[in-house]
Amino acid sequence: MTGTLLARGTAHGATALRGGNRWRPSPYLVFGGLFWLVMSLAFWRVPMCCDFGQHAAVVERLKDNLLHPAHPMADLPGEGSAYYSPYAVVQGLFAKVTGLAGWQVVKLAGPLNLLVLLTGIGRFVRGLTARPWAPVLALCAMVLLWGTRMAWWSGYLGLMSMTGNLGYPSTFAIGLAFWAWAWAGSLARGPR
Repeated sequence: MTGTLLARGTAHGATALRGGNRWRPSPYLVFGGLFWLVMSLAFWRVPMCCDFGQHAAVVERLKDNLLHPAHPMADLPGEGSAYYSPYAVVQGLFAKVTGLAGWQVVKLAGPLNLLVLLTGIGRFVRGLTARPWAPVLALCAMVLLWGTRMAWWSGYLGLMSMTGNLGYPSTFAIGLAFWAWAWAGSLARGPR
């Protein structure tokens, strides 16, 4: 009985002098942070290609006329274009306020989108298991199971493909989907 009380109430060993447990970063915080840094730098170094111009043009059109933007690729009215999403409207507002060009806003969105994606993966996996290495393994699986070849399409989150499409709205949307799944899981486990 005495041993149980001591184990619960006092700190033993090297941590006793510092007052208890020390904070240590989780493996996912370390590896996810390194992944964020490396991928953000790679995203900035890779030249703009493929769909990047389309997304930058959408931001430019919204920057010019937020309520009635023209078609992103032609001199036509832009009503009904799937590219004019709430995400693009926020980017257009940001471009208008800051004076940045469309391509600059899309480039700046890359690290932010990756942050939403990484935190969403971490939160989702933590909702499934408390094992500290599980989010790291989930991140590895997500980026490696797509294969190693580049594909510049939106929503393709392979390791090499992420270097070119982190700034696309699909990366942000996939991150939000992980957050929504994590939230739904917490609601399912909570008291009703």
